[in-house]
Amino acid sequence: MLRSRRPTRPPQRPGWYPDGSGWLRYFDGHGWTELVRERLVLAEFRPQPPVAERPPHPASTSRPRQGVRIASIVLACVLLGGVVLQLVALTLSPRSQGSSVISDREVLVLARHACEDSPVGQAAIVASSKAARSAAASRAARLTQLASEAHLEALDDLAAAWSNVAVALVQAAPRSASLRAAIDAVNTAASGAHVASCRA
Repeated sequence: MLRSRRPTRPPQRPGWYPDGSGWLRYFDGHGWTELVRERLVLAEFRPQPPVAERPPHPASTSRPRQGVRIASIVLACVLLGGVVLQLVALTLSPRSQGSSVISDREVLVLARHACEDSPVGQAAIVASSKAARSAAASRAARLTQLASEAHLEALDDLAAAWSNVAVALVQAAPRSASLRAAIDAVNTAASGAHVASCRA
């Protein structure tokens, strides 16, 4: 007797089942059908060798760099704002508005002190002594600094006149006409600035 290719005990649910001959046959839930298909033989499972783990990607540096960039911009804005505030404060200060020598008592006092702290007499100037040269140069430097801080033209003239006296004391002979002219210019500038103690 020939053996049946169909399994003897039918499954309970419809589906593809092995029929014992190496094929799959479809069971429709009531009986075996003539539908067959090739049975797929799965290859033997072979585990793959472990893959070496890649080192994790280095942390992205774009965020920290972006943070540094933002912090730099904020710092630059703060510094720029400070500079602008200082410039506005200097622009609006009373000294920068061109106050006159007569009305600015502080400038007058400072100019008097600058001249009194470096006394130089006309006799010493005419004699062209070393002490006179030093005193004239010191007075010119102090008045120049004061004039630049106060922005007063009369003090600028006085500082320039004393500077000319210091130069004349170095270059001119004692009792020369250029030295006399420099002394006269100092006295005129001192009168114009209303600072009598700065006369020669």
